[in-house]
Amino acid sequence: MHNLAARILGIKDYPFPIDFKHSNLTEEHHTKIFELFNDPAFMCNTYIQQPLVDTVEKLKEWKLKNYKLIIITAREKPVQDGTFKLVKYYFPNLIDKILFTGMWESKADCMLKEGIDVWIDDADIGVETSIKIGIKTYLIRNEHTFYNNAGALIVPKECQVESIKDIQI
Repeated sequence: MHNLAARILGIKDYPFPIDFKHSNLTEEHHTKIFELFNDPAFMCNTYIQQPLVDTVEKLKEWKLKNYKLIIITAREKPVQDGTFKLVKYYFPNLIDKILFTGMWESKADCMLKEGIDVWIDDADIGVETSIKIGIKTYLIRNEHTFYNNAGALIVPKECQVESIKDIQI
């Protein structure tokens, strides 16, 4: 998604982000990328945003086991309604609750309030939080999550998975 955003914005020589915050980008590029992440036409578009392979099947499996499925996602106000609709579109009757935080806010309060037992994230910023508060954590690392390389440093190898299908709870 980050590379697509860079192409849409015409950013040449887009560097490989070293973390979710893209701290190695120029300030101008960082601003442009994250402005696009607040644009509903980009962030809530079913053509651009699609669930990864095996996600729906795994969520159905967990629902059959009566697990409560909660999404806590970092989205600013302009894209929250569209994100809600996107989740309902791709995961009908699978998600029990959707909670939003700001892009740079910690999800810890939501995790603790909801009594999260297992946390699955694609961003190192989220797994740092869940590990610190003692939640069993999985970091999804694959060709779609190139921005979470820093997560490899903080998440034990046995908690790193390539796909949601690899998680057994």
